[in-house]
Amino acid sequence: MKIRGHRIELGEIESLLLRQPGVRQAVVLARAGQSGGQRLVAYVTAQDGLTLAPEALQAALAAELPDIMMPASLVVLRAFPLTPNGKVDRAALPDPRAAAVLPQNAAPDGEYENIIAGLWREVLGLSEVGSTDNFFDLGGHSLLVVQVQRSLRDVCGREVSITDMFRFPTIRGLARHLAGQEVSNAVGDGLSRARARRQLRTHNQSSSAAA
Repeated sequence: MKIRGHRIELGEIESLLLRQPGVRQAVVLARAGQSGGQRLVAYVTAQDGLTLAPEALQAALAAELPDIMMPASLVVLRAFPLTPNGKVDRAALPDPRAAAVLPQNAAPDGEYENIIAGLWREVLGLSEVGSTDNFFDLGGHSLLVVQVQRSLRDVCGREVSITDMFRFPTIRGLARHLAGQEVSNAVGDGLSRARARRQLRTHNQSSSAAA
């Protein structure tokens, strides 16, 4: 199948997930996003008696997969829904956006954070986002970055460069940048920053090819 013009082998992603410690089953689907594009979603179940950490699995995938093949979401389920003949019922797997839960202490705070959060909810099709959530971990990509950048300019009257949109992939980090505050290098974890850097390289390569 194709995602944003790139051919993706879902079985390759599933095989990599199945090689991770503790993973019993893995399914990867392409689901329609709110913006009309396709986004990859991975579903896994754990081996008996074990607990899986979605962040660790995403980090393992990021170490081996190009960004275009990275699932936008990874969902850990107790069991997969099955069809009457015992196969995984892919159509019954839950939409991760409907199950998203915002930690109470991560709610956007302040004018800029709330403006950015509103734009993210609109372009990502989410009901809630947290101030420390990473745009790319929620399914964002370079085309949506451009959309948010333009909307920020219209709403805030502030010009934000594409590079800065990738440098500050969290609501809190971008809001502090807009406010002219120093942003600590600790904003976002290592995986999130690495994904943002890859997204920026992909965006730059695509822009150069189109020129």
